[in-house]
Amino acid sequence: MALLKLSIMLCTMLFSLSLSGATSPKNIFILAGQSNIAGRGGVEKDQLGNLVWDRLVPPECEPQPSILRLNPER
Repeated sequence: MALLKLSIMLCTMLFSLSLSGATSPKNIFILAGQSNIAGRGGVEKDQLGNLVWDRLVPPECEPQPSILRLNPER
């Protein structure tokens, strides 16, 4: 469902750009990756020496209203 919404959004955007007759090129960057792509996930060693997530979210990784995050609910 999310892929369908994304496809419709991209097609609509491309169609509207072709109708507008824009003369200057636009740069569109689609950034996609894992939520811990910057490597800020907290990891600790357990009693057996295995690395496990500490379940803490660093302040710099908390949601911000200026960043659109796509998830199953949207």
